[in-house]
Amino acid sequence: MKLGLDENGELKVMPDFHSVFDAARFALSQYVSIPTDYPIAYADRVGVATCECCGRLFIKNGNRQKYCDNPECKKERNRRKSRTAYRRKIQEENDNRWA
Repeated sequence: MKLGLDENGELKVMPDFHSVFDAARFALSQYVSIPTDYPIAYADRVGVATCECCGRLFIKNGNRQKYCDNPECKKERNRRKSRTAYRRKIQEENDNRWA
């Protein structure tokens, strides 16, 4: 594994292959490491991400998940959503006032 930049310029942990055998070993390790209760729809693709709040690695439950299942991270996510919604509402009111 190596640390590299993806197409968006973000740091990601990526597999580092030097041969076909490295790729096969990586694919086998991914297959073996999937928990038995993991959804079948994602069996060939494991979504791993870093939490935007605490920075820990976690297995994503959906393709848009940004925060882990830690209760403190969930609280932070809800705070940010609430703050964003409030700011959007205020901005919309200001736009309507000047229109």
